[in-house]
Amino acid sequence: MNKKPLDQLIKVITDALNGAAKVRKNFRNLIIETIILYMGIPKRINFIQLARYGKSCESRFRQNFSRKFDWVGFNSYFTKRMEGHRTAIAIDPSFITKSGKHTPGIGYFWSGCANAVKRGLEILGIALIDADAKDAVQIKAVQTVDIKKVGRPPKYLEGMDDPNSLIAWYLRALADEREALQKLSNVVVADAFFSKATS
Repeated sequence: MNKKPLDQLIKVITDALNGAAKVRKNFRNLIIETIILYMGIPKRINFIQLARYGKSCESRFRQNFSRKFDWVGFNSYFTKRMEGHRTAIAIDPSFITKSGKHTPGIGYFWSGCANAVKRGLEILGIALIDADAKDAVQIKAVQTVDIKKVGRPPKYLEGMDDPNSLIAWYLRALADEREALQKLSNVVVADAFFSKATS
């Protein structure tokens, strides 16, 4: 059996992890195992499926997925080929159909495919796009949750009527990673939804 493509994949993931924040060896091995499993599992992927097809137990996946990880630093490694090109940070919310009463973050969001507001989940995708190569690299995905912030809003939200609006949530998600994103590009592009006045 030729393991060369798999060895190349492991090397690329390891190099990307070296560029991200320092991670322990056992967490590094779990990230490599998880990415390989995501590429190989044919159907729905959850912790039970990861444990069934992988070497680690279900609780190991659950515990490690609850830890913080520098996804922006990890995925920034894959943007090196875009250096010197015209790039921009692209943001776009995506709707995911989901039923149930206990799923964290479930609510009513706009579904572009259905052209209606539907019940489910939403993630804000943040990517670096390359206008010259007509390519993009996903940098981070942030789940939209309904958490009301109390206290004085940050300066970038001053002047908004509702600092807890959906637009404010998206701005907070960008602001949380602003230093890392500004190293990649100082231009942000979005669709027409973001052109609406919020105050």
